[in-house]
Amino acid sequence: MGETCGLRLVMTAYFQEDICKLCDEINKKQRRIEKMSQDIARWKLEGNRRATIDRTTAEIKEIEMKLDRLRVQHEGRIKGRI
Repeated sequence: MGETCGLRLVMTAYFQEDICKLCDEINKKQRRIEKMSQDIARWKLEGNRRATIDRTTAEIKEIEMKLDRLRVQHEGRIKGRI
């Protein structure tokens, strides 16, 4: 008794000049890849960091795959609006 469905009706939409959630996630992943790439370059100069370099390189590949999925998802949303 007394339960409601939680549905909200939106009468007005307010548009903000801001980046979307997907663009924000894409930017974060790009910055992370850039940071990791700089770390790898530094570690190569230091030497004796082969395992760390290998692990970070594998991590970059995983992030790049996620980044590709986010870009595809973003493009799908853009095309859906047109």
